[in-house]
Amino acid sequence: NERIGARSYRITTVVLVAAVVLAVGIPALLSGSSKPHKIGVVGGAQGIATVREAGAVLKQKVAPIRFASLAVATSQLRAGKLSGVYVVGKRVLIKQTPSSGTGSPALADAIAQLGAGGRSAVPLTTALPVNGLEKAAKPLPTRLTGRAVCILIYILVMTYGQRITSGVVEEKASRVVEILLSSIRPTQLLIGKVLGIGATALVQVAALVAAFFIVASATGSSVLHGAAAGVVVVGALWMVLGYALYCTMFAAAGSMVKIGRAHV
Repeated sequence: NERIGARSYRITTVVLVAAVVLAVGIPALLSGSSKPHKIGVVGGAQGIATVREAGAVLKQKVAPIRFASLAVATSQLRAGKLSGVYVVGKRVLIKQTPSSGTGSPALADAIAQLGAGGRSAVPLTTALPVNGLEKAAKPLPTRLTGRAVCILIYILVMTYGQRITSGVVEEKASRVVEILLSSIRPTQLLIGKVLGIGATALVQVAALVAAFFIVASATGSSVLHGAAAGVVVVGALWMVLGYALYCTMFAAAGSMVKIGRAHV
């Protein structure tokens, strides 16, 4: 109760929630004003119309660019200057092969469907193949989720570990611990402090998670849909274990601090 009512706790919670809101909301809002997708077209003139039709179907901005050579278009795609290359009537090229369990970019699938003579962006067996120039990497949402979990664990352990240590030292300095140890065992006191301050950590983490889901849902952020559930579950397990280990060590270290007594 003392820690939750502290002014520093409230300020820290507000700052962390604001950081989550900005980190999730700003990229989602800026993505709405993105530049047109540049699509290279190699082959007949009808390829330009196909690319524009695919953009209209998906309501995305596209900028088809004619290339006389497939090699030049491929080099531009590798350099990241193009979002894809449409070889008229044959295939669609993207920079990276989609990872297992995920599909190709929607624009590439739409071009492949329309290029095969379809009239919608719904993939059919007759759609043109979509090939990647590079091997699939670990999905970006998985990497971002893992990094976010690691940062959260680090903040949790460092912030609340220091609070536990300072709390133990304060009790020793005020000699309150002598009164407490007259009725309970040292192990009970240590575990109670770790669990009590851990409850304040849980409240703060819950506020951050709630802010993440609310902002991501309101802005339509792709981070919410791409968050790796498996990474979150494993991260939550390590968060509990890491807090239990390191914060117990912080508490034990605080109990070993020697408090000097002033002599009058």
